[in-house]
Amino acid sequence: MKSQSPPLSKNIDCPGINTYNWIMKNAKIVLGVSASIAAYKAVELVRLLVKEGAEVRVVMSANAGKFVAPLTFEALSGHPVYHAQFDAPNSA
Repeated sequence: MKSQSPPLSKNIDCPGINTYNWIMKNAKIVLGVSASIAAYKAVELVRLLVKEGAEVRVVMSANAGKFVAPLTFEALSGHPVYHAQFDAPNSA
């Protein structure tokens, strides 16, 4: 029988502090988006994660831009989206 871990929204050892919200406010997430219909769901996921206080960075495959423009993720995350091999100004 598998033991089940407690839900993230439950207060754990910190009365009065919602653990789930604390985790999201301190989360730094990198989301990889590939070329599939799921790219549309990734837009909603970024929106919800940012709403909960997470810092989200998005990396897209070259073909993912055929489904969702990088500008969409930039607007939602507030960070540049890496979508080409040599996007970074100091890339090697």
